[in-house]
Amino acid sequence: MEGEVLRDDQWEHIRPFVPGGRKGKRGPRSDGRRFVDALLWMARGSVLKVLQIH
Repeated sequence: MEGEVLRDDQWEHIRPFVPGGRKGKRGPRSDGRRFVDALLWMARGSVLKVLQIH
């Protein structure tokens, strides 16, 4: 996946703790890995922005 933040081995360690990914009536409710990647991407961007300010 392009833009991936977590490696496969890292994801396997935290996967049991991330909700979502269960199949609902209309398909998967959410993709937990994409959600965690998005959170990490936003956090990394915020840190870089703060470092540029100071």
